[in-house]
Amino acid sequence: MKRRRKIALIVESSRGYGRDLLQGIANFAQSHDNWEIVYQERTLSQGIPAWLADEELDGLIVRPDSRKLYNYICTLKLPWVDLRNYRPVNDMVPTVGSDERLVVKAAFDHLMEIGHRKVAFCGYSDADFSNRRLRLLKKCCEAANIKFYSYETTPKTSFDPSESAIGIAGPVITSSVETTGMRVEEELLTWLVDLPKPIGLMACNDIRGRQILNVLRTNQIDVPEEVSVVGVDNDELICKLSNPPMSSVDRNAKMVGYRAAELLQSMVDGKQPENPYLWVRPVGVSVRVSTDTTAIADKLISQALSYIREHACDGIEVKDVVGALPVSRATLERRFRKVMDRSINGEINRVRISKIKQLLMETELKLSAVAKLTGFNHTEYMSSLFKKLTGITPGQFRQNNSWK
Repeated sequence: MKRRRKIALIVESSRGYGRDLLQGIANFAQSHDNWEIVYQERTLSQGIPAWLADEELDGLIVRPDSRKLYNYICTLKLPWVDLRNYRPVNDMVPTVGSDERLVVKAAFDHLMEIGHRKVAFCGYSDADFSNRRLRLLKKCCEAANIKFYSYETTPKTSFDPSESAIGIAGPVITSSVETTGMRVEEELLTWLVDLPKPIGLMACNDIRGRQILNVLRTNQIDVPEEVSVVGVDNDELICKLSNPPMSSVDRNAKMVGYRAAELLQSMVDGKQPENPYLWVRPVGVSVRVSTDTTAIADKLISQALSYIREHACDGIEVKDVVGALPVSRATLERRFRKVMDRSINGEINRVRISKIKQLLMETELKLSAVAKLTGFNHTEYMSSLFKKLTGITPGQFRQNNSWK
């Protein structure tokens, strides 16, 4: 019989992202009966677990929230995987996380798809993950010649940046930074009032997004009509308790947890990873009320987009969109391309491909069932169109984003 591997998890469970990481790790462990998990619930910045020194472990999966914890894990001389990319220079501890470039692009693309041509970012100036997302979003706007605005809270209380600045794979920041963000709502309000409207706004994480929505609601700034807000992490509790419920980028934390466990298993078996970085593709934006609008001055195109979003997976064609609106086909196609920089048919296909990707990542449905649910009469045609627009087949996409 194989010897059971004793694996410690040091991952906070007070936020949705951490809980989803743990779920992904659990999914792996359930399919590998030689794992014995050592875990105690923890919150942010809880320090080094007292029980850690007494355990005889084979490996660890850790989201270090301080340099002190990171350094201590390194002294154990055991295989471990870092879920936050919280490393000193030249340290090569393997890291698994969400691909931040795709996280930001998902938010940007979503704001573009609902018609915004002005974009804002709101974050925390002393959090590495926030600064990185700001830079990436700014690059997206510059490449698309989109007007960009930003606002960041600088904490007014002293704290050790080494204890609070989080790396590329970590969305959670210390309570001192978030609490400071809550204390400067007057400054945030001034910035929000001065922004040109309508505008699409990306918050650095869901906590920040909820703060923004609170300020907007209290001061009667309409969401999503004037300001459309999208967060990051898709913490369902935070997003659904927001008023209105907040759209957010799902960073695929369950997949991150699964891949981390998979990587640790190979390390425990004596294999060293060829690449110390493993970035996981995000699921995309979970759309809720905070962005459920089409922010386009041309109401005809706004109506067309709403119709396409609702019916694209019913197998509609351009003639169906034209038939739903009081306009000629030539006029609608010309105005649509001018406003959206793509054709009506291109938008229909974009919505369908997005749904196909979601089904491939989140279900085990056969391709024939996926085709039926996305409006295709023939699986072969769906596969051909998918490859034409994405560069890979549906099967390859599913394999690249599979837990197994």
